[in-house]
Amino acid sequence: QDIRILILVVNVVYITVFYITLKKIFEPLAAERSNIKVQKAFEIYEKKFGEEIKGVGNHVILDVQDLTTYFYTEEGTVKAVEGVSFQINEGETLGLVGETGCGKSVTALSILQLVRPPGVIERGKINFRGEDLIQKSKSEVLEYRGKDITMIFQDPLNSLNPVFKIGTQITEAYFLHMENELLVESTKQNRSIFAVAREWG
Repeated sequence: QDIRILILVVNVVYITVFYITLKKIFEPLAAERSNIKVQKAFEIYEKKFGEEIKGVGNHVILDVQDLTTYFYTEEGTVKAVEGVSFQINEGETLGLVGETGCGKSVTALSILQLVRPPGVIERGKINFRGEDLIQKSKSEVLEYRGKDITMIFQDPLNSLNPVFKIGTQITEAYFLHMENELLVESTKQNRSIFAVAREWG
């Protein structure tokens, strides 16, 4: 019985030493492979990020200063947007991050002058390509909206009318902002405005 115990102990020691030896051999190799993968991932990221930086110009295309939008309801005043300021250069991407109800969508709606009553843009400047959109009339803003600056609405239930076909409503945006161009092109090709608009993207 003592011999069996001794043999068992020897086997355990042998297996332990063997495991430690293998670990010392293969662990650096695994770490090296992992480092190579991480390095390659960083190289891809840096390359992509560098290309994005090269595409960003020094020209400010959108300059929002002290944008403030309130909603006057029966329950009281909702300060949806309070003193928001930021700049976006040509070719640059800006992400507004925040919890639900913090004012991200209202900020975008304010920039496009799409805030509905009881919402009111109290103050601020929205300079798009050197033009203050707040100071412009609805018809003047319409010249920019949809063609030069636009918004993809996140809620189809509120943004689309269930009475009309989706295709008709998508075509409406093109028709409002590119009416003459679409009509001329569709007439030339003897095709529907919607078909031409889809090709234009």
